Amino acid sequence: MKIAVVGGGLAGLTTAYDLVKAGADVSVFEASDRWGGKIFSSPVGDRLIDAGPDNFLARVPDATALCIELGLEDQLTVPVSPTPAYMYVNGALAALPRGTVLGVPTDFEALEGVISTAGIERAKLDLTLPSTPLDETTSVADYCRARLGDEVTDTLWAGSSGALLQIPLDPNRWVERACELVSRDLSSAEWERFVPGGGDPQPACV
Repeated sequence: MKIAVVGGGLAGLTTAYDLVKAGADVSVFEASDRWGGKIFSSPVGDRLIDAGPDNFLARVPDATALCIELGLEDQLTVPVSPTPAYMYVNGALAALPRGTVLGVPTDFEALEGVISTAGIERAKLDLTLPSTPLDETTSVADYCRARLGDEVTDTLWAGSSGALLQIPLDPNRWVERACELVSRDLSSAEWERFVPGGGDPQPACV
């Protein structure tokens, strides 16, 4: 049986892979000049960094099992090290506040230095606000903004979960921040301020 798969992103490639294993004759058609869809890398200064989803949960076995099946096991790395993750905030790199889970803070004190005092006080209202109504039009960003306020949503959530899931919170603001970061042309010397002993930042997975 001959099957055409339209789109060479993760969904299309995985579908094609499963169909081939099932014995089908598969052709994959991709309109762009590369495979991978939203999973790709881009140069920033003299570094190549992940520009889309860059990791998966190890406690969910499917992705790990697929990597092993594809012979990529030796290329997987664990994103846990003495070096913390960093965010680009107010023109500088700042360590991701401890206790942040998918862009949602669990320790308000840890937000100091990244979120303003007013922003922290607004986020604390989440503990006392009444339930936020939800319907089919409520986005994750809308819910986060209603519970934690604009600053936490724009700074923490948009920079972590929003970026990971490729959810456009404010496209114009993202473009502005990206252009500002690229224009600074982060050098190896600047990276070494945040990577003890120097060396290239390692990807979370392949």
